Amino acid sequence: MKKYIYIFLFFILASQTNAHTSHYAGIKVINMEVFRNGELIGYSNYFFEHGDNSMIVKNYTQFKVKLLGATIFAISSEAIEKYKDNKLIYFKSNTFQ
Repeated sequence: MKKYIYIFLFFILASQTNAHTSHYAGIKVINMEVFRNGELIGYSNYFFEHGDNSMIVKNYTQFKVKLLGATIFAISSEAIEKYKDNKLIYFKSNTFQ
């Protein structure tokens, strides 16, 4: 019975969370480089658009891991997140591995 109470409380508390979009006020771009063994292998870039009580975040990520000249792992991703009144209202991601 205790387990069900904990699960119920978890869902109640999780549904009340906010995204804290105010932490990103004034930020327009975050550019990150991805390194492996000191070598640049890709990037992950975030672009922010701020409006009245809303924010749109676009993310572009791409990197490749090579071993002996052959690509053993690669990611290419584009994502968009939309927030309104500190709530995530839309999310879409296209990721290719």
